[in-house]
Amino acid sequence: MVLVTKQLTPFLTLKTVQTDKFKTERLSVTLNDSPDRRMTPIARFVFSVLKRGCKKYPSQRELNVRLDNLYSASVAPAFFVGAGEYKLGFCAEMLGEEYSEKGVFEGTLELLFDILWNPLKDENGNFLPNYIERERENICDNIKSVVNNPRLYANKRFMEIMYEGDDYSIPTNGTVEMVNSITSQELTEKYNDLVSNSSYEIFYVGSKSSEEVEAIIKSFFDNNKFGKEKKADKSVDFACDTVKVKRVTEEMQLSQGKLVMGFKSGINITCGKDFYTMLVVNEIFGASPVSKLFMNVREKLGLCYYCSSRYDLHKGAIYVSSGIEKSDLKKTEAEILKQLKNIQKGKISANEFDAAKKSLVNLYTETTDSASAIERYYFLRGEFKVKDTIEEAIEKISETSLEDVIRVAGKLKLDTVYFLCGKEEIDCD
Repeated sequence: MVLVTKQLTPFLTLKTVQTDKFKTERLSVTLNDSPDRRMTPIARFVFSVLKRGCKKYPSQRELNVRLDNLYSASVAPAFFVGAGEYKLGFCAEMLGEEYSEKGVFEGTLELLFDILWNPLKDENGNFLPNYIERERENICDNIKSVVNNPRLYANKRFMEIMYEGDDYSIPTNGTVEMVNSITSQELTEKYNDLVSNSSYEIFYVGSKSSEEVEAIIKSFFDNNKFGKEKKADKSVDFACDTVKVKRVTEEMQLSQGKLVMGFKSGINITCGKDFYTMLVVNEIFGASPVSKLFMNVREKLGLCYYCSSRYDLHKGAIYVSSGIEKSDLKKTEAEILKQLKNIQKGKISANEFDAAKKSLVNLYTETTDSASAIERYYFLRGEFKVKDTIEEAIEKISETSLEDVIRVAGKLKLDTVYFLCGKEEIDCD
């Protein structure tokens, strides 16, 4: 599947992936906002309000009726977050014209534009108060749900600690206090800034050619004056600058401790061959059900209820998350470090190595089974101007050697250890 990118105007980019694999078509219209993550909660609030209705379809019921008339098309807010920028907007899925009728694509695109550019406002030019309050309540409930989930809360606090002083540490949905303090005027001002001063991207996955999609879009945006030239991307610091390991222990009312460990490598998605090798390292380490962390720390030694790792392809870091008894803290940390050391020493069986690569190849192959996954794949790479197709990524993973794994794994260095435990005292020395 090949991504075709066209710069239609200085402020509008069209990206298309033509495929006959799906009966549906996916279309998203997003804005490239400022990389200042402190503004993200307000921007997300804006799009939550916009989805409640527009001038032409002022209620959720009327929007749904219109969608039903478009062969049960669906529309939802779209939010893609990276390390240096984020995109907000709306995405839609609709039946392809081979299975519906001509005009469904155009009708859905028109609806997206109506929602985005013709919102409901009161006599003062602000968003409707009742729409704002309903969405404020929904957003606050979502934020509170993280606090009520110790595993999610531990990962959130870990990120705040590991990336203290970096915008990357700021939760993209904000805090309850922040959301409750946002006024209707602030929301409206943010909306006006977004639609007037952002560049736009339209992403399409479906059976239409890039030329077909371009012709349809041009017939719409010719009558809309919007956007400005894209703002400069913010540089992303992914250097491995660890000098001293940060250790933080916090207490909470819970029965199972949550241990999160962060390792920096200085290798992120821009690093070519080494990036794909780090994907394999992470798979061997703790990303799969046959990884060293799962098979040894959890299954063989029984030190934790869960233990897995994930690779942050923007920051070039690996995060290990586990649920443990408080008394097993030292043993678990030591065993996690031991399993990493085994990889760095080349203590990797042929089965572990082959299973890791096959798992990643399957994962990337499955990406082509979902239009939304295809879009996400290209968004994560587009921020850093990485042009590898899914097929090229699979090829590079398959070519990874054991020597590559040993060399790249050696670049991982422990940076942060965060432990969330119950109220009882524990010796963490």
